[in-house]
Amino acid sequence: MKKYIVYEVPGIKIGCTSRWPQRVIEQGHKEEDCKVLFETDVLELASSMERVLQKKHDYKVDTARYSTTIKALADIAADPIRAAAKSEACSKAAVKAQAEIAADTVRAASKREACSKAAFKANAEISADPVRAASKSAKLSRAQSKVQAEISADPVRSVSRSANMSKAALKANAELAADPIRAASKSKACSVPKLKTTYQIDPKTGYTICTYESNYAAGISVGLKCGANISTAKKTGKIVKGFRWI
Repeated sequence: MKKYIVYEVPGIKIGCTSRWPQRVIEQGHKEEDCKVLFETDVLELASSMERVLQKKHDYKVDTARYSTTIKALADIAADPIRAAAKSEACSKAAVKAQAEIAADTVRAASKREACSKAAFKANAEISADPVRAASKSAKLSRAQSKVQAEISADPVRSVSRSANMSKAALKANAELAADPIRAASKSKACSVPKLKTTYQIDPKTGYTICTYESNYAAGISVGLKCGANISTAKKTGKIVKGFRWI
């Protein structure tokens, strides 16, 4: 089985290769001057670990992931024309991004800031636990590869599956609009709790204004999306929407 080595040329770089030590010798380095930092037979894990260690040891982080480069070379070898078309599509995406920046600088900056926050969070995870961060990245890459494989194997089925999911979402929204209580009780993730009588009380007089069959029904009646606030009010005596609830 092929082994992937993440290695360090002290003071110069951290790299990844499946041809150790030939790769470092080809680059003009001596094997004894280099350090093996990580070894695995999983391409995505090696690729993620390379970037993790580059960041941790303050080396330049490669623009392209090692796994991406290896797969691109494999694509070119297998089908040069298709690989060229894929590269052209990536170029078009880059042009589109530039057009967005030119059209709406503020929006583009906001989008970039959101990406920066995500990157900052990722760096924090790497600092806290490099191996776990690399493993997480590898799992995401494998999931993306699985989706791409499904699309490549059967594009029609993949599109149909996506369309069915969209239709299901539209149907669920239609049911919710037509009958919120029934839709909520039908959903396992957002089920209506067991019915318990809820009383709407005037806080000034102490008189009961209305009676509801559940916290959910009481919440909906005063403009809330669910009965969670009503349930809390019943436990704490808090005023919600100008009323006490028991």
